[in-house]
Amino acid sequence: MFKKLLTLPSSLARQPVFVAAGTLIVASSSITLWAAVLLITTLAYTPQLNDEAYHRQTNNPVVDTDAINLRHFFGLADAEPQVIVEALPTTQLNLTLAGLFTSTNKKKGGAIIIDAKKESNFFSIGEKLTGNVTLLSVHSDRIVIDRNGIYETLFIQDTQNKTNNRFATSNSQTSKANIIRQRIEQLKKQKAANDS
Repeated sequence: MFKKLLTLPSSLARQPVFVAAGTLIVASSSITLWAAVLLITTLAYTPQLNDEAYHRQTNNPVVDTDAINLRHFFGLADAEPQVIVEALPTTQLNLTLAGLFTSTNKKKGGAIIIDAKKESNFFSIGEKLTGNVTLLSVHSDRIVIDRNGIYETLFIQDTQNKTNNRFATSNSQTSKANIIRQRIEQLKKQKAANDS
């Protein structure tokens, strides 16, 4: 019987299927053993830290965020846009600028404007004129209006060259200023009476 067992592997060795299966078993077990050795050596590895590189990396200068914030790369929040008055187009609306009231405080100026119906009214800065037109600013010779988001200018009319002007003209500048001031006061009183 022992002789039969010894002769059995030689008879099995002659069959190619058993030879291939045995070769595969031996190859897979050797690959598994190689992967286990790699895993154990990887888990046992402890890297050596270079202290000089670590200290050089942590000694970088700190970024000054305040200096970056002061640069205002995208502009200031809620800042009023800078308007170049001289570059604005003249309005095509049927309005006539009859008088200006300027002040050192830019929010306290006003203007007397004659509309298409030939009615003159006093408007303060920020007030709405006819339609969607708002008085934005008053300058020495013109006003800036906002018409549906488009900025335009309206120049003061030369009252000396007009034959049918609504205001009396005089040779002296002081009398002109007094007449305009009186008209502004009249319009302010008229507006206050209308509002109450």
